[in-house]
Amino acid sequence: MTRAHFARSARPGQADRSCWEPRASGGGTAPTRAPRNARRIESLQDRRLRAQRAISLAPLQFHLEDGRDPNSVLAVAPLVERSGLTDLLEAMRIFSTRRPDGVRLTIVGEGELEPALRATIASLDWRDRVAVLGRVTRSRLLSLMRVHALMALPYRSASPGDDDGVPAVLLEAMAVGLPVIATAVMGFPRVLEDGWTGRLISPNDPVWLAGALETMLERSHVRVRMAKAAREKIEREFGLSRKVWHLARVFADAAAETDGHEGDAVAARSIVSSASRSS
Repeated sequence: MTRAHFARSARPGQADRSCWEPRASGGGTAPTRAPRNARRIESLQDRRLRAQRAISLAPLQFHLEDGRDPNSVLAVAPLVERSGLTDLLEAMRIFSTRRPDGVRLTIVGEGELEPALRATIASLDWRDRVAVLGRVTRSRLLSLMRVHALMALPYRSASPGDDDGVPAVLLEAMAVGLPVIATAVMGFPRVLEDGWTGRLISPNDPVWLAGALETMLERSHVRVRMAKAAREKIEREFGLSRKVWHLARVFADAAAETDGHEGDAVAARSIVSSASRSS
């Protein structure tokens, strides 16, 4: 079995289906090979992302299941519509019909949606189940990451001008061993490999999100496998020690593939300059 293609997570009522079941092969049109320029641009963008988002692993101690509440979910995002937190509450409502004992949700963040979220929580009588903490310190956030079973990042869309953005909290969660369920928006698909280093689902789909939560919360061995794979990916691609390597590869690729076109070389230098300013 390869890790390249994975089936959609089980919806409620289908929790016995594997969240890493391979898709059926055969049929359809064979994929076409990307043009050379497109492959080069994608490569440069990937390396720019890794250079910009390089993180120090020293304070991010890796934890597996010990000390984690197996019935808990952590969400860290601005409290605005695009973060998809209302979808998360709806997914929790759907999920609660199949799991009466409930799941504990902790929301960290600030924003204009806070009054509406608190009103929804009150209407569901979930004050003892859902906590909205507002802004917390970095040390407090890392502590929360070490005691929850899952992180949910159900964004509906990117912020304006940030289509490829990756929140640092995603990389930090992967580094400390907290499995992540996220939507396939912004730069999430560049970091998360569905079914291998986390889960990727479609945005604006609370039912699918509920199924993904149910599947992951009920399978500790899957969480452990994904947590290990995610940490390895962070060490391999996003650790500070790799930043210089990624920048060097950007230079090397640009030199090898620009074919003497000054415009391409200037663009490559701009990418490296941007990555350096973001470090």
